[in-house]
Amino acid sequence: MTADAGGTGASGSEPGRQAGALLVELRLRDEPRIDPLKIADVVRRRSHLVVEHLARGSAIAFVFAETTDGARPSISLLSGAGRAALDTKLALEQTWDWPGAADVVAGARNGVLVADGATSTIERAERLRLFNVLLGAAVEVLHPDALHWITAQRVVEPAAFLRALAADPLAFGTAVNVRYFRTEGDEATTIMDTMGLVPFGLPDVQLRSATLDASRIAAKVFGIARYLFDAGDVIADGHTVPGVAEDERWPCVHRVSLVPPERVVLDVEAHAA
Repeated sequence: MTADAGGTGASGSEPGRQAGALLVELRLRDEPRIDPLKIADVVRRRSHLVVEHLARGSAIAFVFAETTDGARPSISLLSGAGRAALDTKLALEQTWDWPGAADVVAGARNGVLVADGATSTIERAERLRLFNVLLGAAVEVLHPDALHWITAQRVVEPAAFLRALAADPLAFGTAVNVRYFRTEGDEATTIMDTMGLVPFGLPDVQLRSATLDASRIAAKVFGIARYLFDAGDVIADGHTVPGVAEDERWPCVHRVSLVPPERVVLDVEAHAA
């Protein structure tokens, strides 16, 4: 992906944008029993990283060793009373790669929330990598039935997440979801956008089209999202990205999203191929 724009670098979040926490809820049929020593051991075995664990009320915070910039990233597992507290309806509507997700979630009424500290001083890729290290260890130890990836608005099969993690330490295709909508009153028009970039202080990507094939839109939207994650919010208003046809360029502009939740998105003005 290339764009005719300058860059701001790959910092934790972009100037003027507020990063948020990464949030995933492990859904389980059985009441969770968190063993922090086992989770820390799996982190060390999987990644050779040093991690300490501290009890903070109903949460257990796992603190990584100091990074090169002096930060000590912290990721918490919050069990509370054990009951799942978050509605999965919207996430299930935007889960496209697990047909049985709804049935599994319906029977998994216990939850453990995994959240990081929204540390904007840590480079994005490193932050996501560390989050995935801890999440992967929690999945291996707790054996959840499903992962409600809250910040990506999707439900993920645990085995699929572990496979994605083995292939890519960022598991970017899990952390960022491409959503699909039909326009009310105009069934021919498709809106696709991403969920998952806002926690990193970046705009999500949005594209609306009445002529392009949905699979082509999804691939384009996802590719632009990955470009933003790698390079930062470097596509300025009025600049362009490659379209689907040879030598085609699509202009972009930052605007408020068409579909909730309300947030800033990079709107790609697509043309027919």
